[in-house]
Amino acid sequence: MILSKSQLLQAYYDAEVLKQITLENVKYSEFAIFVFPFFRDACLFIYEFQKFRGQAVDKRIESIRHRIHLYEKTGRGANFKYFSDLLDLHRQTFSHNSDNLGFFVSNDNKVTFSSTLYISYLLGPGLLKESIRNDDYAIQFSEYVGQTLQSIQNEIIDLGVAGNKYQLHFKGGTNFHDKDVDERVLFQDSNNTNLIKFRLLLSLFEIRYIQWLHNSLAARSSLSFLEKYAFIKYSAIRFDETRDNLLNMKKFINKEFQLFYGLIPKNLKAFLFNNSPAINKLRDIRNAIHINTGSNYIDILQTAENYDQSTSLLDICMEGYDALNNLAPIIEDYIGLANIK
Repeated sequence: MILSKSQLLQAYYDAEVLKQITLENVKYSEFAIFVFPFFRDACLFIYEFQKFRGQAVDKRIESIRHRIHLYEKTGRGANFKYFSDLLDLHRQTFSHNSDNLGFFVSNDNKVTFSSTLYISYLLGPGLLKESIRNDDYAIQFSEYVGQTLQSIQNEIIDLGVAGNKYQLHFKGGTNFHDKDVDERVLFQDSNNTNLIKFRLLLSLFEIRYIQWLHNSLAARSSLSFLEKYAFIKYSAIRFDETRDNLLNMKKFINKEFQLFYGLIPKNLKAFLFNNSPAINKLRDIRNAIHINTGSNYIDILQTAENYDQSTSLLDICMEGYDALNNLAPIIEDYIGLANIK
């Protein structure tokens, strides 16, 4: 399908953001733990672009793209089955009688940045098995994704569209170390409670990524257009998917979810679990991940006055970001990873 000028411009900036995140951060050691949510974002963009254009999409890219959701939507029992299958793979690969889950945590052990469990969730059992069998498989696939991303950007430029030259500026400095945990210690409760822990961990790792992106960018008062473009889009996605995850657990695993729900302060609870103009706008931005024939993400930015004056939209995203900031330590306390030796 033929892309409009605004759709092409959005695709150009999406590709440019992803390229610059890679080039600017490959020199920092912490990118090794944040590369996986970034990789999912790259697959998301490739899938949406190629699907709209009527081009063939690699099944592996499609599978990872759908991991934007933090829970399965395929029927009753699907979430626990997916969780159980991933744990089984970790047991088979790293032994049932060992610390078979890897976490990346801050030096004081109070902040959990990511985990091999999150990586397994993004890859899914099929890709994970292949990566275990073949050490070069993951590297070859990541190179393929990078080449596809560059090919799409070249295609956009060949169609005569190129955005203004904006730069993303990052600063490293996230210190972390590995912490291995026995899954029998972490997941020793009822099936539903263990599933809640797993799904909250997925939300936590998404939050840690957007915190890293926010903290790595320039000061909020001096964000360039491309920095606003990246932060607004990716923070809205993380907020909406995390909120959707919470709402789904409250609806379908309500009894066991009440313990975590009770830990959330009243004001934060009201913001997360009720609709509001800010919630609706964040949802609109998240839904603009699709390339549509109507309004797209770039159109939302344009509507917010103009490219370089999207302050009100940024403020709304900061509301969502602040809510995620406040939610993260509550998840940490509930999971209790810091207390596991």
